[in-house]
Amino acid sequence: MSIIKALIKLILGRGVYRSYSVSGEDLIILPFLPAKGGFYVDVGCYHPILYSNTYRLYRNGWKGIVIDPNRRLGRLFRIFRPLDLFIQAAIGRGGGQRTYFQFKDESYNTLDLACVEKYKLKTKLISSYPVAIRSLTEVLNDINHIDLLNVDAEGLDLEVLQSYDWRVEPRVIIVEAMPGSLVSKFLDGKGYELIGLTRLNSIFLSKNG
Repeated sequence: MSIIKALIKLILGRGVYRSYSVSGEDLIILPFLPAKGGFYVDVGCYHPILYSNTYRLYRNGWKGIVIDPNRRLGRLFRIFRPLDLFIQAAIGRGGGQRTYFQFKDESYNTLDLACVEKYKLKTKLISSYPVAIRSLTEVLNDINHIDLLNVDAEGLDLEVLQSYDWRVEPRVIIVEAMPGSLVSKFLDGKGYELIGLTRLNSIFLSKNG
């Protein structure tokens, strides 16, 4: 009987905390964020569901801005996350255009030439095309509140953070960086403390509340 009850709970999702992140980041951040109605910014969002640090929040009634250079993703977000605003752009400094490299496994897509050579050993490079570079300040110009900033820019995470004016400080930041890295030192200087660490990401909380 207990086995049947356990199976029913698994099927219905009762008593089960399901993570959509690669390493459970979406569960780690829950105690530090509003249960419902929050706002996120997801830079390098990749996919509306797969490996997403924000999809669980969306299911909880959140919405936000999701940004990625991959022109194929707009349609997927309109279908699976219609409340989000998808912006096709690469975030960085300097404006203009850069070459976007697209792989068979699209989770490896990048603008960083150093990453391209490394990723070629893992998956096939399919194509490349120019994309517009916009600063995070420009994209978020009209936003006055951010609960969560998620950054996964495949080698350009520090540049993404440096392109922001920090007029509005996110409460929590998830970024693909390790303790002691330039990204970690940058966020420490902005008043953030490390509160979580996974295989891929560091999670920071604003000291300003």
